Amino acid sequence: MSTTTASLKVNGILRQAACILGANFLFFVGLALLPQLADLASSMASVHPDPWRSSSLPNLLFFLSYLLSFVLWVIDLIAQVYCVGAICLTTAHILKEKKISIRSALSAVNPRAIRIIWIFLIQAVLSFLPLLIALILAQVIVSQITILNESNSWISLVIVFIFGGIPTCFLLLRYVLAPSACMIEDISPYSSIERSVDLGRGKRWKIFCAAAIPAIPAFSLSLVLQWKIEQHLSGFLFFVRYPVAFRALDKLPDFFIQLVFTPFFYIVMTLLYLQLVEQQEGVSCNELLNGALKTKPYDDEEPGPWDDAPYIEPGPGDSSVGIPWSIYGSQDALQQLQEETDILEAVSMEEIRETDSSRPNDSEESQA
Repeated sequence: MSTTTASLKVNGILRQAACILGANFLFFVGLALLPQLADLASSMASVHPDPWRSSSLPNLLFFLSYLLSFVLWVIDLIAQVYCVGAICLTTAHILKEKKISIRSALSAVNPRAIRIIWIFLIQAVLSFLPLLIALILAQVIVSQITILNESNSWISLVIVFIFGGIPTCFLLLRYVLAPSACMIEDISPYSSIERSVDLGRGKRWKIFCAAAIPAIPAFSLSLVLQWKIEQHLSGFLFFVRYPVAFRALDKLPDFFIQLVFTPFFYIVMTLLYLQLVEQQEGVSCNELLNGALKTKPYDDEEPGPWDDAPYIEPGPGDSSVGIPWSIYGSQDALQQLQEETDILEAVSMEEIRETDSSRPNDSEESQA
């Protein structure tokens, strides 16, 4: 498959992403299956016992219910991290026409998993802070208005949308390329956020179109199906007695939609990231992908002592053994180690020169 993306428009990127997803559909669905199962379990665990109806139950049961919900949420977050990272690296391999397995793709995320978690947390804090402020502002303003309740709800909705929804969408677009930058360039979370912001300057509308075209139909279809389920099945006595079963049924439309939408969305973002780097920095897509694919092994037919941790291949003319990323944590740490080694070698050479200059030469010794 061609790695040229600089000349593609939004429809070209979407078409190429659809081709990649269609040709490797089961592979990408397999990557997205684990986080969606974790999300489904977390949603079912969010149905807690009602203390008013179950007052005879011990307090420990309520504590365990909320604890289970929190544990499943953490598992869901970790699964999402591995899914997103594996999709980005798999897209790079497909563009370079290299084979990769689900196991090796997930194992390659190991040295970058903590960084992607930090990226998600930074994105959440920076992006949803305006929405939180807008919610508080809407409550304060509506509480001071003494008119009909229906009008109050509309006023609150407008305030939240204008002062919270629009800024949140804008901030999400600023940071949406950060996971791809972290996985392909192997950089820190803050550097990934900065890369996303820098590459997106002047291209916000293009990023918005590339994100909105697949996202709006997917979320709209999910909301419509959930509304239909709630409208027709919420009154059944079985679901009234067993709300966990109703929550699972209500979550199923989003479950199946996300199996396709999540891989497609991050394939699009990876292609868009590669295109912006190629256009703005003059770095060809091939060169960038070659750097990303230095961290392997991905071939299960060649197991080695570092099978669970990617390593650096020796450069041309270098006979040294590949160094695992897991020892140093990142490329930045490895570069810092190399700089420290160069400094120590320079100091050692300077000491040798000083020692040689302090010694008398052979002619002086012979005259003596």
